[in-house]
Amino acid sequence: FEQRLEQFRSAVEALAGHVHSKADPRSTVERILDGRSAVCADAPLLREWNIDTIAGVLPFTRENAAAADVGITLAEYALADTGSLAVFASAAQPRLASLLPPCHVALVRRDKLLTGLDELLDLHPR
Repeated sequence: FEQRLEQFRSAVEALAGHVHSKADPRSTVERILDGRSAVCADAPLLREWNIDTIAGVLPFTRENAAAADVGITLAEYALADTGSLAVFASAAQPRLASLLPPCHVALVRRDKLLTGLDELLDLHPR
């Protein structure tokens, strides 16, 4: 895992992004937001982690997303070799939550950090 994480971090940083690898997602998001407004997708795991109850985090609506400084979503997978995220859009997690705000915070479970696209396609062949 650590080697994949470092590869992912290097790839993301090459794209001017940031990677935070902490055990407590809520406190990490609180620190990242630092008082900025945010909109949160309605993914069950985000609710389980209580991301939706952080001060300044609003539920997803198109209007909230357009006005927010940060959009918070759950990425189903992260690809270490390219620094890419696989975000599956749904009613609970519309793409606008990651596209409208100028900053996107994507949370990814540790077991969803894959080596690359080949591994993702093995898991989801269609």
